[in-house]
Amino acid sequence: MAAIKPRPYQLEAVQAVVDAYRRGITRQLLSLPTGSGKTVIFSMLARHVQRKTLVIAHRDELLEQAYQKLRAVYPEARIGIVKGRTQELWADVVVCGVQTAAKRLEALKQYRFDLMVIDEAHHSAANSYRKVISGLGFADDRAKLLVGVTATAYRADRRGLGEIFQKITYERTILSMIREGYLCDARGVSVKTQFDISNVRTEHGDFKVNDLALAIDLPERNELVVDSYKEQTPGARGVCFCANVEHAQHMADAFSAAGVPAAAIWGSMGMEARKRTLRAFADGRYQVLTNCAVLTEGFDEPSISSVVLARPTKSRSLYVQMVGRGLRIHPGKRECIVLDFGDNCGRHDLCNLGSLLSDDDHLRKARDGETVKETAERIEREEDEALRGQIQITDVSMQVVSLFKADPHNWLPSGKDYVLEAGAMRLMALWQGEGAYTLKMVRGRSEEMLISEPAPLAEVLAAAERVVTALPSASRIARKDSAWRYDPATAGQRRKMDQLKIQYSDDVTSGQASAMITQKEVEIERKKKEPATDAQLRYLRALGITAPEHCTKVMAGYLIGRGRSGAGRYAG
Repeated sequence: MAAIKPRPYQLEAVQAVVDAYRRGITRQLLSLPTGSGKTVIFSMLARHVQRKTLVIAHRDELLEQAYQKLRAVYPEARIGIVKGRTQELWADVVVCGVQTAAKRLEALKQYRFDLMVIDEAHHSAANSYRKVISGLGFADDRAKLLVGVTATAYRADRRGLGEIFQKITYERTILSMIREGYLCDARGVSVKTQFDISNVRTEHGDFKVNDLALAIDLPERNELVVDSYKEQTPGARGVCFCANVEHAQHMADAFSAAGVPAAAIWGSMGMEARKRTLRAFADGRYQVLTNCAVLTEGFDEPSISSVVLARPTKSRSLYVQMVGRGLRIHPGKRECIVLDFGDNCGRHDLCNLGSLLSDDDHLRKARDGETVKETAERIEREEDEALRGQIQITDVSMQVVSLFKADPHNWLPSGKDYVLEAGAMRLMALWQGEGAYTLKMVRGRSEEMLISEPAPLAEVLAAAERVVTALPSASRIARKDSAWRYDPATAGQRRKMDQLKIQYSDDVTSGQASAMITQKEVEIERKKKEPATDAQLRYLRALGITAPEHCTKVMAGYLIGRGRSGAGRYAG
């Protein structure tokens, strides 16, 4: 295998892990898109740290990829496998399936592993991973280093990665990778259908697969999918994602009947049969591979330029994994066409190409025919125009935006002020005029002005940094890159959003929920302090009530209610 030349961001990722470990962060998560070379990154990391290393994953394809990449990137090391009767535990780097590791935990304990890498780490909250992590000491031994790599730092089953990892220490977005030329752009084409999925039930944030299959695995719809592929991407090498095994088989039959060589692949298919099918596709004997929940991970075929989403999804994680199969760069490949099918979805909120932009943007809808870059550029233009329509852009206001953006903590805008949640305390940077702020700390019902005189924003942020970093638990909560932000929203957060009448999607993350709750609570508190309106003051005078000095809307409303009920007069 030819030597692999690392990309600049891969070197940055390794250095970020090393730097974070020196700061005491021993359970780290790396989040990079499909096609970015995550396997290369953890192979480089193993070579850099020169420690006894265990690499675990949940699929044979991932283990094989890891084994081959490790041999290419770290040729001087002994690379071993633990599988079946093969137990090469003596190796410098051991590659092992998670189920095998859980069963052979006592054998693994005989060797001191100082570095553990989890591939496709969004699965790592499962019990099998937890058993291995704790059993080998990676949950609490601060001399050891646990690193997870994933393209989707969130789970559909609502079990949190924040319980496993302390922090996301390196992250790249799909959009940044496309803009820098490391991934190809994707263009979305939506095909409208007359089929109804509005009554399909939801489970773990996405459709129940068998219910979905009953609604969409229909001969007429399958033919429409094939016809759309032939019309939009004739001759393209493609991968088609289906609801269940039968749907994948029926779609392969439909492609073949239309003259497009195709084969189906699924999880319970025999390993040798699966390898033969994948080799036949790589050799060009098949033009399209249909599958059910197999090719979302561990499938590396850069020549794919058509992704056919024969199944809709509400899960951003699954959507990103499916579309990611077509984003690798390849000679002569300008972009990947993503075909999705607009069934009548009723109350369901479906993912589309706009879901690739970011967590915050996942509900924004890409327009039909737009690429990811075009969607992002349009949204940026629209936001810029809206901003220019609201305020006059000045050097000072742009500097304020830049300072908050560069700060490691998750400051949220609230009118002209900014607010930061840090566990039991809330910090508020209160706008006092262009470029000048004060700083207030709120704990429960108590408030304290930390900076009472207007000061430059940089000074206010530095003071906030000192307060937050003095309390490690507060800092973990406040940081933008904390792993908990990517976990599904908790039941408590959902109840709070319902109570505050905040609209949210099924797959809302804990970070998104926290931001929406904070902004809503601050807005409510601010409204409580707004001065009474002229209409309220006139009504109080008509009732013969003297309003107190600095009367607020809330106070006026209370006095008006008392006045109407004849409960007495307020003497100001």
